Amino acid sequence: MKTVALSACLFLLGGCRFALSIGLHAPNGSLDAASDIAADEPVDSALEASPDVLADTFDAGSDVTTSDALDDADVADVPVVLREPLTTVALGAAFSCGRADSGVAWCWGANALGAFGNGTMADSLRPTNGFAGVTGVRRIAVGAAHACVVGDDGRIRCAGANADGQLGDGTQVDRAAATTIASLTGVQEIAAGDGHTCVVVAPGAVHCWGRNDRGQLGDGTMTRRSAPTPVAVMDAVHIAAGSAHTCVTRMAGSVSCWGEGFGASPMIVAGVADAAQIAAGRCHSCVVSTTGRLSCWGCNTEGQLGDGTTTDRAAPVDVLGVGTVLQVVARERHTCARTTDTVNCWGDGAMGQLGNGDRTPRTRATAPSGLTRAATSDLATGTGHTCAVLADRALWCWGANASGQLGDGTTTDRLTPTRIVP
Repeated sequence: MKTVALSACLFLLGGCRFALSIGLHAPNGSLDAASDIAADEPVDSALEASPDVLADTFDAGSDVTTSDALDDADVADVPVVLREPLTTVALGAAFSCGRADSGVAWCWGANALGAFGNGTMADSLRPTNGFAGVTGVRRIAVGAAHACVVGDDGRIRCAGANADGQLGDGTQVDRAAATTIASLTGVQEIAAGDGHTCVVVAPGAVHCWGRNDRGQLGDGTMTRRSAPTPVAVMDAVHIAAGSAHTCVTRMAGSVSCWGEGFGASPMIVAGVADAAQIAAGRCHSCVVSTTGRLSCWGCNTEGQLGDGTTTDRAAPVDVLGVGTVLQVVARERHTCARTTDTVNCWGDGAMGQLGNGDRTPRTRATAPSGLTRAATSDLATGTGHTCAVLADRALWCWGANASGQLGDGTTTDRLTPTRIVP
C-alpha cells in the first residue's frame, strides 16, 4: 500500500512541471540554478492544496530518479522533505521555521525541547512539518528554543521551551505539541526573544510574557510572567524582540523600547521620527525609516551597527553603504538588510553568518556571495545563521549548521549561501 500511495503522488508530480523540477534539482547547486525554476510555472491544484503531496521521499542532494524512489521498499523510514516554496522564514539559536504558501509551518534543526510543535522532540536536518494540526499560519516568531505562530483566526499557538513561561499558557512546562493562548485574539504582529514573547493586538495594544530579568516584558517589573501581560503602549505597529529587550514602532513614527539598556518600562528612542520597521539583536537595535534610510544603535563590539566602527552608540547612527532598505533583521551580534536587488550583512561573522566566504567580522555592509543582484522577498537572522527567500521563492541559507539549522541535510557550516528549497 505504501508503494501505491507513493506512485499516486509521483504520478501527480509527473503532471506538474514546477514540482517535478524541484524534485530533480539538487538544492546545493550554484545560485544560477535559481533561474531553472520560473516563479510563474503552473502548479497542479491538487498538489497546491496539500503540502503533504508536495513532500516526497527523495534524498535531496542526490540524483535519485522516480524509479529509484519506487524501488525503495522502506520509504516510510525516509524523512519527509519540503517540496513547496516558503514565503517567510524565522530563525532561532539552532533551528529554523518557515511559512509556506499553503499556510503550513515547516521547521528544521534542533528540536530537543519540542519547538517544532509537531508532537516530537526529534531533530531534523531537513524541513519537516511543524505545528501539527495548525493551518492558515500567517506569521511565525522563533526564540532561542521556542516558536509561536499566528493563525488566520488571529490566535497564537506556541511550542518548545517554557522554563520562563515564554509559551504563555500559564505554566512552565515544555510543550512538544502546540498550545493555544486563548486569552489573546486579533493578533497582528508577534516577536520572540531568547526567552520571552510579545505581540501587537489590534488596534495597537502590546502584550508580553516569559523571561523578565532585564525588564524585557515592559510591565515595570522584573518578574517572570507565564501568561500575557499588558504593556503601556496602545499605538504599536511593528514589534521586534532582542535577546533581552523589545522595541516597537508607533503610529506617529516614533520608536519605544524596554528591557536591557532601556529599563523595565517603555521609553522613547530619541532621534527617530519616521520609523517604518524595526529589528533587535542581543543588545543593538535598527530601524528603517519611511524613506528606506537605515540606522542602528546599541552594542557594536562586532561592528553590528554597520557604521564602520566598533564603537557602541547610545543614539541611532546611519548604516553605511546599504542604499534604500526594504527590510532589516538582527539577532545576536550580526545584522542584515535587503533592498530591491541586494542583500547585505555585517557584524559578527565567526560562524559564516555573513555569507561572504570567511569568518571575519565586518563593520560595514557586505553582500553574501552570489546575492549582489538577487531580488529577495524575505530575510531572517538566527544566532549564527542567516536565510533569505529569493523572489523566485527559493530558500538560501548560510552560517552555523551544527544542529542542521540550515536545512541542507548536513551539519556542515556554510560560509556562502546554499540553496535549500525548492
